[in-house]
Amino acid sequence: MTGSYSYSGNLQKDVNTDQTYIVSLWAKYEALVNGLQGTVVNSKRGWTLYQWTIHGVSTVSVTGNTIDEVRLTPKDANIT
Repeated sequence: MTGSYSYSGNLQKDVNTDQTYIVSLWAKYEALVNGLQGTVVNSKRGWTLYQWTIHGVSTVSVTGNTIDEVRLTPKDANIT
């Protein structure tokens, strides 16, 4: 939590409907992915880390006020 910038608004990304994705982000306030509330994973210094599991959609839409570190990854991806 060292940066000075965040994003407010809507982000969209077209995805493969056959794939399952994990979306995570930090938010100062509530954030929604495809209109759904996320699962709280962690909280720190007034920010909350949310996570969603998304499947069977052609577009992932993230909406939030004061969001940061938005990540969209395939569920079976290995990040090293």
